Amino acid sequence: MTACSSDTPKASTILVIEDDDLKFKDLDQILRGHFNFIIQRATTVVDAEDQIDKGSAQLIVLDVSMNIARGGSGHSRGGHANLGGLVIAEKMFLEGTEKPTLIVTGFDIFQRGSRRHADEDVVDLTELEQTARKLLGSHLLGCIRYGAENWQSAFVETIEGWLK
Repeated sequence: MTACSSDTPKASTILVIEDDDLKFKDLDQILRGHFNFIIQRATTVVDAEDQIDKGSAQLIVLDVSMNIARGGSGHSRGGHANLGGLVIAEKMFLEGTEKPTLIVTGFDIFQRGSRRHADEDVVDLTELEQTARKLLGSHLLGCIRYGAENWQSAFVETIEGWLK
């Protein structure tokens, strides 16, 4: 007799693309408390792209503002991408590797580039979700503002909806 029979459901793998340890801990606790997933983590844009290329994840939880690569030290050295999550979504679109994706972001607005004082250079959550929807289409499950009232229940409900 084998340890795994053919009627034992295989756990889905979730790739959580999140560079902030505290936020990842919160997401991880919710996932482990409600679901039986194999949880993988990517902490940079480069790591996320590598993990997506491997193709093992059935669901992606995507942060927006991301470190580009390990060792990056923020804006001054080009190690941070304010819209890094959209870079990842665009790569999935261009390569035809879209996966069901849920954006969970800690910010309401994002700076597009380095011009910090230009109003036209700012992206809000609505525009962010619209852009992600253009790239991912029906693969985009939604956009949740981490820390907002009831964000945890919205997170769980969205994943439950995906599982149905």
